[in-house]
Amino acid sequence: KRQAAEEEPFRLRFVADTLRAMSTLPKLTYFNGAGRALGLRVALFKAFGKDGWEDHRIEFADWPALKPTTPLGVLPVLTLPDGRVVGQTEAIMRWAGSQSDLYPKDPVQAMLCDEITATCIEVLNKTPPGAGEEGRQKRQEYAAGFLTRALTLLESRAPAEGFFLGELTLADLMASVLTNMILTNDFDHVPASLVSDNFPKLQAHNDRVRADPLVVAYLAAYPN
Repeated sequence: KRQAAEEEPFRLRFVADTLRAMSTLPKLTYFNGAGRALGLRVALFKAFGKDGWEDHRIEFADWPALKPTTPLGVLPVLTLPDGRVVGQTEAIMRWAGSQSDLYPKDPVQAMLCDEITATCIEVLNKTPPGAGEEGRQKRQEYAAGFLTRALTLLESRAPAEGFFLGELTLADLMASVLTNMILTNDFDHVPASLVSDNFPKLQAHNDRVRADPLVVAYLAAYPN
């Protein structure tokens, strides 16, 4: 009861924030960090500019109170201007990409884009917790197994120049999210050398994505 009482003010704030967002701006809710939401945020930034959407970031300490109010108990979630709350990263990503011309209109190109984004999301979803010695060992086993297999697929798809499908799409943004997490040691217990020593095309692709004018403008507006 005490915990519920402590969480109630946060729930009320979240409901109030949702009501304020109705009939105004789309609102993306995710943790206060880049994570898997970077591609979504860049797409929303391109579609609506800095002031045309709400980048609602929460701290991990606030997550237990918010979790029961989300569709599936996970983030990110998107609150539409009419108040509907949508879960599932890939669904939100396609919507945001369609709003920003970062998702292909051609069905085959869209499928190829989905293959890349779904692979990256699957890697993140399957990643075992990294806490403690057991977590470290499981992460290292994961890196040697499925993570390496997924990176091998992405490397085979990565172009020598430019982007996966010619122009910048969600596929490039999500591949960069994953690659950059490893290269910047933000993927606990997975060394940057996994990419730098084995997947040169992915590393070069990540450099091109991070240097793209859209991504540069986004990072200037939202440094974290």
